[in-house]
Amino acid sequence: MKQISDKYLTAPVDPSAPTVTSLQRALDAANNRIAAYEKSNEEHQRLQAVYEDTLTEATERIRNYVYQQNDYITSIHKHYTHLLQEARGETVQAQQIHQDWQRSLSKLNEELRRAVQAREDEKNPFTRKVSALKEENRVLRGLAGWEPAEEDSSDEEEEVEIVTAAENRGRGIRDRERVVGNAMGQQSGK
Repeated sequence: MKQISDKYLTAPVDPSAPTVTSLQRALDAANNRIAAYEKSNEEHQRLQAVYEDTLTEATERIRNYVYQQNDYITSIHKHYTHLLQEARGETVQAQQIHQDWQRSLSKLNEELRRAVQAREDEKNPFTRKVSALKEENRVLRGLAGWEPAEEDSSDEEEEVEIVTAAENRGRGIRDRERVVGNAMGQQSGK
């Protein structure tokens, strides 16, 4: 072998030059940092996966909740719309019933008016006849030379009795005779 010169062996050592041990320490420190970074990276990837799973699950739950709420609100709207339609139908039906009642009451009113008018028409001929008989009585008294008959409340009561339709049937003639007889009897009694 060749001899190495001293020149190379005694070369000056640079104090700032790294040594094997310092390089080994730096390499170990770098490896430790790489291992820590890899561990941190794995932890971050695991957290990101958990975050993405949680976000997906939360989004799905929120979507389901919103869908259920929309269905619920839609069903409430349908229910209340149905109730409003029923109420409108009942209102229309009540108005129709009211109009039918008004129509029926109007017809009843008209029939009652006709009945009252017929009753008045029944009453009027007897009232006219009583008035005619009183006039005839007055004329006959005048011809006979008697004093005119005084009108008293008993004549008016008898006239009211004559006018009543239930009493008029079958008794009209007797009542007239009684009125005339009473009037004549009062005059002759004087």
